[in-house]
Amino acid sequence: MGTRLREAAEQRQWISDMVDWLRVEDPLRLVVDNSACFPNVHVKTDINDYHFYRTAVDRREEWDTLCREFAGNADWTFSTDKEAVRTRKEPLVLSEFGVWGLPDPARLREKNGRDPWWMAYGATWADGTALPQGIEARFRELALEKVFGDLGRFVEKVQWYQYMNLKYEIEVIRTHAPIGGYVITELTDVHWEGNGLMDMARNPRVFAEALPAINSDLVIAPGAARHAVYEGQTASFDIKLSSGGAAVPGGSRLVWEFGAEKGEILLPAMAPMQVHNAPITATVDAVPAPEIQKARFQVVAPDGSVLSQNSETLAVYGKRDVPPIRFASNDDSLSERLSALGHVSVSPHEADVFVTKDIDADRVEAIHSGQRVLQIVDKDPGRLRDDAPPRDGPMSIEIDPGAGGMVSGPYFSFPGYNLVNRHKSIWRGDWVGNFSWLRRDGVFAHVPGGPLFDLSFTGVVPHQVMAGLRPWEFQGRVHAGVVIGWVHKPAAFIIEKRLGRGKLVATTFRLHQEAPDVDPLATALYDGLLALTARP
Repeated sequence: MGTRLREAAEQRQWISDMVDWLRVEDPLRLVVDNSACFPNVHVKTDINDYHFYRTAVDRREEWDTLCREFAGNADWTFSTDKEAVRTRKEPLVLSEFGVWGLPDPARLREKNGRDPWWMAYGATWADGTALPQGIEARFRELALEKVFGDLGRFVEKVQWYQYMNLKYEIEVIRTHAPIGGYVITELTDVHWEGNGLMDMARNPRVFAEALPAINSDLVIAPGAARHAVYEGQTASFDIKLSSGGAAVPGGSRLVWEFGAEKGEILLPAMAPMQVHNAPITATVDAVPAPEIQKARFQVVAPDGSVLSQNSETLAVYGKRDVPPIRFASNDDSLSERLSALGHVSVSPHEADVFVTKDIDADRVEAIHSGQRVLQIVDKDPGRLRDDAPPRDGPMSIEIDPGAGGMVSGPYFSFPGYNLVNRHKSIWRGDWVGNFSWLRRDGVFAHVPGGPLFDLSFTGVVPHQVMAGLRPWEFQGRVHAGVVIGWVHKPAAFIIEKRLGRGKLVATTFRLHQEAPDVDPLATALYDGLLALTARP
């Protein structure tokens, strides 16, 4: 019902008439015509509700924009055709949103050790990524125990990742007073759909005790300006208090603490369904090594009782102490950035690392002869190389214009990977979870947290993946990557591949979104990538 509301006037009129009929039949209930999601719409309704999904780590700006537009009574929730009746007074409810985690398969098995029946299903959803069966085998084949430990610890990390995203998304929803309600999808997993707050056996997620702090009447939304900061800098929090169904008595205080700094702000009385802004700043303490720190917040009533509490996690970096790398580059913007980061520009034959955005046959030959190349990928999807691909024999069934034969796939020429845009692909991660990770050992041991990405990655998170890797390459060649849903569609964000006496390190991290060294994480990733490329 309602699947052709954008196209069929007859269906729009039918649903409008149905709403009128039901209001007469049952005048004590609110009537929703069509609980809508993109690209569907309302025609006539008592509640302007809508569904949208994003993962905050991957698409934070989109989530912020969607919530802001929805709170402003966005035009995209309603039909603009003549059959539509809109008062613009309909209450706003985000009636579906959520983020995938995963249940622990060991807690779902029957007493005889068999998987539940539904684990064999899901292969026809989300490009096959919703199939649970075989998750243990895929985890082992990709050697993910080297990144996460065993499967149980991976699942635990994934569930905390689900919480981190839910926490951020709920906090953003609550900063918009016009949004009158929301519905987390869902209370429990439904078979293979892993976005529940409990699994199919009603085992709660690991964050069950943490959830009430951000899913209650009074919520503190910390609003950190940045989730990665240097020591000595100012950490800014655009705090918003959302009262929901509760009132806040006058004389209450917002009490906060971050590192060695603490303070409090006297709050005005707040009626239900209000949002109050209380921004604060704090100087970031010196740290001996990069670490994860928490800022803590409480609303304390005049009688001393705690009405609400929350926290925000920041990655804190100390002063850089990185030996300069001698580099050469064929790109002026790369040279300028690396020089600004303290590295030394030299001629190619003097360089420890050659940094480029593109590789071609000449560059591959240089790698074979001993050059160490770092490729900061910045190109359209397809091959990682810019030269013409080889062709199959001229007797191929489909003849491609040119020299004869079909264009060979990326597999047949070094480095052998295919560059894919995450947008408009299953790697986008709007619904089925994309679980993106960075190994935190070796050259990336100075990046705190992990292995899964956290909110400090939102500015650098790759919008492209390198696909087409063989499973054994995850044993050591892949230093950052992603799996989807029940550990499907593995792809890479950082690869290391040797050829002859040299090697290539390639990354799709977006490291140039801000000026040099503004984002500590972008700088830390650059430091790790240069060290990875330069090492024997």
